[in-house]
Amino acid sequence: MNRITQDESGLGLIEIVVAMFMIALIAISFLPFLIHSFQATRANTTLATANQLLDQQFDQLRGLQPANCAAVEAFRNRADTTLDRVVDSARNVTLTVSRSFTCPANPAKSGAERMTITIVNSATGAAVTSASTIVYVTP
Repeated sequence: MNRITQDESGLGLIEIVVAMFMIALIAISFLPFLIHSFQATRANTTLATANQLLDQQFDQLRGLQPANCAAVEAFRNRADTTLDRVVDSARNVTLTVSRSFTCPANPAKSGAERMTITIVNSATGAAVTSASTIVYVTP
């Protein structure tokens, strides 16, 4: 009379749970790569910001008129926090500028002297980036 047919072509609960477990294991295996990529992105963003600050410093140095020893020394000793410091509160990073320059022994003569600008992470005290240039100093 009435025939009951059993159709076992679908997925059971056990198969679905096992498949979800396997997908979770694969996702967890990629987690260290994801964490490392976030850390690398943060470090690269800090380095890019430091390089932009360094470039701004060299642009300001190139703009000194006249480029005599007093003007370059004033630039080196400047403590303008709006131009010499970058605070990124989202990443908790503060970058500050450090400059190194020595006027020629005889300021009455023109000469080329080295100016080194270093960008320092204030939290760690470590130099993020540094660059040097030659400044032609006029009397």
